[in-house]
Amino acid sequence: MQSARDVDAFLLLTLATAAKRRPATLVEIMAAADLSHGAIPYRDELGDAFHQLATHGLIREVDGCYTLTQEGEVIIAKQPKKAGTSALIASIRDSLLAHRGKDKHPPILISEVQIADAIMARDDVRPAAQQLIYLWFLSAFYLVPAKSKPGDPRQWLYGSNRQYEHALIWKVIDAHAPMMPGGKGQYWIHAARPMKQLSKKAG
Repeated sequence: MQSARDVDAFLLLTLATAAKRRPATLVEIMAAADLSHGAIPYRDELGDAFHQLATHGLIREVDGCYTLTQEGEVIIAKQPKKAGTSALIASIRDSLLAHRGKDKHPPILISEVQIADAIMARDDVRPAAQQLIYLWFLSAFYLVPAKSKPGDPRQWLYGSNRQYEHALIWKVIDAHAPMMPGGKGQYWIHAARPMKQLSKKAG
């Protein structure tokens, strides 16, 4: 490979774990990354890493799942067994730079949306991610209250009036927070501004 990055080495190492017994789904690959690193780094670059490793014949797709090729397994097999993660990624990156594939191989195309969906699909991640979105946009949690009975519905739990008034959602939809003083009267009867203008205001 003419160039190799940490994300390429990271993905090859993660696939070696996730697809040890059989080709792994994208959800399983993201779970393996989180388990081994405590987080999922390089999210914005993982799609490009799939493309890079596939075209160089190091990983392949099997019925919607992913695994190492024989060449990819050879690279992993010759890595030091007791090296820490950082040293291992550096060693794999060096091996990738030295790799000379003979043929061009079909690319694997993975979008950022697919990666985000794979992360959100995990049962241990989705509820926390949902609450973070609620908190970010509404300054509120949507939870079952602590003092409740099994089967009781979730309720909106808000912070202070100021937090509610300055929640991101009102900037996104160009509106004034309901039940709060001030703001333009009957703003809802006017046509909404173009999304580009709203995005600039929210940013």
